[in-house]
Amino acid sequence: MHKRPEQGHSWLSLRCLSRACWIAVAALFSWQVYLVCHYAVDVPYMDEWDTYFGHDGLSQGLTWQWLFSFHNEHRIVFTKLLAWLNLKLFGLDFIIQQEFNLLLFAGLLLMVARFKHLVERRDFQLFPAFLLFLLTPLNWQNHGWGFQSQFHLFLLFSVMALCYACDETASLRRATIFSLLLLMAAYSFSAGVVAALVYLCCQSIFTVGSMVTGHTARKAGVQSLVLSWCLVGSGLALWFLGYQKPENNPPLALPVNSTFWKYFLNILSLGFGITQEHPLLGVLCLLAVALPVTILLYSSETRWKASTWKVATLVVALLAVLASVSMGRGYIGWPKESRYVELGFLLVPGAALAWWLAVKNMALRTIILVVFWLICTALLWYDRSIDGYRQLQQQKLFSLRCIRAYYSGMGNDFCPVTFPEPIGPYLEQAKQLELKFTTLYERGR
Repeated sequence: MHKRPEQGHSWLSLRCLSRACWIAVAALFSWQVYLVCHYAVDVPYMDEWDTYFGHDGLSQGLTWQWLFSFHNEHRIVFTKLLAWLNLKLFGLDFIIQQEFNLLLFAGLLLMVARFKHLVERRDFQLFPAFLLFLLTPLNWQNHGWGFQSQFHLFLLFSVMALCYACDETASLRRATIFSLLLLMAAYSFSAGVVAALVYLCCQSIFTVGSMVTGHTARKAGVQSLVLSWCLVGSGLALWFLGYQKPENNPPLALPVNSTFWKYFLNILSLGFGITQEHPLLGVLCLLAVALPVTILLYSSETRWKASTWKVATLVVALLAVLASVSMGRGYIGWPKESRYVELGFLLVPGAALAWWLAVKNMALRTIILVVFWLICTALLWYDRSIDGYRQLQQQKLFSLRCIRAYYSGMGNDFCPVTFPEPIGPYLEQAKQLELKFTTLYERGR
């Protein structure tokens, strides 16, 4: 009997390497769990003060007005909902909030792996090696601050939606799930609005092209597109209802301005682990991502494949999100903030998957991916420092000392390290909810 190709020694070696990569992913994730648990402090930080303890916050119960109201330019419905559930189940323990965020992030890792399986089922067995870059310590802010669940939720729902996008088997069921997941992403974080529009456009182009080439039934394709546009369009119209630009926000940095491109290229390179500010580095990162997608769309052999459009949609959506952040934050400056790493680091496994699909020659494909992996390893793991976690912990501990001094009458309610306004009114709201960080010092007042 002849052995099948997948029973050869090379295939078994790849399977072993793949499992080793998954073990490495699990080990790095466990390290993240340790860091979060070790440096977590049960006290609100920054935006959590006014969001949870404002006059219409959690002390008023779960109201529709609070749940769907804007926080700056974002609707963070699910982040608020998680805080309310935490309040009811655990008395709003901010350490538990951070730990639950890690569960959301674990779900994101698994969903990216699921997305890869839908795009390329078996051959790219070393894809988990590129998931290692999603566990970089540069992402300390979104792991060390419970309020940042909005980033995890946006990406989680977006990747889930992508699993139902750009499929030749168009159906009303797929269109409904796809649309609802997009709306969940939009109501998690404003970046979801940008991603939803990109997803809809890419889905429409693919479906029309698939109908023209005869791979998708015309009636089913038209019905799915109409349903998707109606559902997502209605949801986004409601999202913009009552929107007002925050007064403190600077004017938009448009793409015709060099400020936009400087910020965009720097925030893009941050997703690849580059913390130095230099636009040229961003240009190289952009080429590494855009070139394989361009090859896939240019080739008549791959132009209308579902796998091509799934990967292209992911890459274009992430680039559009980074562009929207650059427009809104360009005039503020400093694009190398830790929280923005998460908006760009999915481009690394996305680009790897695109290169795998674009290059057919096995030897050339292997060389490109190995070089790409080594460069990303050098960049994303060059700075393995956990100083960000320590710094965040010290700021939260300062907040506790400030609260203790306020209750003891030895200080005021101004704690600029953790919130730019006096926290006295917010403390009173938190005290009504009998939260632990207020009851610890109330007796000594």
